[in-house]
Amino acid sequence: MSQLARYLSSIPGRKNLIWFSGSFPISILPDITGTLPDPFAVVADSEKQFRDTVNLLARSQVAVYPIDARGLTSAPIFNAATTRNYSRGPARMNQDLNKFADDNAAEHATMSEMAEATGGHAFYNTNGLTQAVATAINDGSNFYTLTYTPANPARDGKFRKIKVQLAPGGVNLAYRHGYYADDPDKGPPVTKGQPQQTKVADSAVTARAPSPLQAMRVAMMRGSPTPTEIIMKVAVYPVGPSTQTEDNPAPGNILTEKVHGPFRRYSVSYAIEPSDITFVRAPDGKIHAAFELVIFVFNPAGVLVNRLSTQLHIASPLDEIKKNVANGIQYRQEISAPAKGEYFLRIAVHDLPHDRLGAVEVATSEVNSLQPPTAPPPPPTPSAVQAAEPASTPTVPK
Repeated sequence: MSQLARYLSSIPGRKNLIWFSGSFPISILPDITGTLPDPFAVVADSEKQFRDTVNLLARSQVAVYPIDARGLTSAPIFNAATTRNYSRGPARMNQDLNKFADDNAAEHATMSEMAEATGGHAFYNTNGLTQAVATAINDGSNFYTLTYTPANPARDGKFRKIKVQLAPGGVNLAYRHGYYADDPDKGPPVTKGQPQQTKVADSAVTARAPSPLQAMRVAMMRGSPTPTEIIMKVAVYPVGPSTQTEDNPAPGNILTEKVHGPFRRYSVSYAIEPSDITFVRAPDGKIHAAFELVIFVFNPAGVLVNRLSTQLHIASPLDEIKKNVANGIQYRQEISAPAKGEYFLRIAVHDLPHDRLGAVEVATSEVNSLQPPTAPPPPPTPSAVQAAEPASTPTVPK
């Protein structure tokens, strides 16, 4: 769901996500089976992910319409194919009936909560799947966009309710019924048992540190929908003629095991939309930003063979920032792929303070015959951009 929200982010207006599934196993309710010492453990396990997901969906203007693809369901104990023995009294039968009812209630609650949090509607306990889709499409074809400024400015992480009323009666409205008042620079409040939030290293921007096993891992999956929260242009050219190969990868590249040359090197030039990057004024009076550029190289089977990552920190006066990024934030990296066969470059930019992503995927077969540009790249501007890992040359045009 988070991945789809990031993918649909750049498409303007409201989007309807009609999600068919035979199960919605994420539990947002306390466990009532009596099998867990702490019945609220299942809530704590997924509450943060659920909160982040519905926030992403709402920010991308995606309304979710979950549809239980099982249609009308009955308890497994009434299935003729069951192998359970119920001849020794009603205890086992009651236990199985209660478990079925509890599981269904938890799954339907998750469906309803996600739908309500994004302005959609959940459909379950019905065989009218065609009608459910028609209703979702019709609802999404008639909508208004309303904005307002909350009267309570406190960023305390609490849930704030939203209520929309119309003067005429008898009208049902579908909309987001609330939001979490999280501080964007700190993320959601830390609850018992969760790790403390940290600061972005060497940056004046205080924010929760993005985990590479979370947003970036999903964004860099081979062949997956590309996130569009950050708009960028990417130019990929082979370095040198088609016959030129190297025994070693480009500087800063990290090969996986059992990957060896000969390699072909590629130049990757970025032009990133500045308005998609978070700029903040720090106590030193300068404008700061922190983001990272990442390239993964996959083989056709989706196995990672090489990667490159560079963190960048911008710290400059406002006038200099405006002048330097007038034509976009530009940067260049070099990545190597084995010379034989086809490989895929997954190229991404990650805004660290607000965990926003943009990515593209390029097959080496699509660029191998291209001629590199004759004009040299613009000269670097070290005062505006500093690389935490100087594996390539930053270029911010003036």
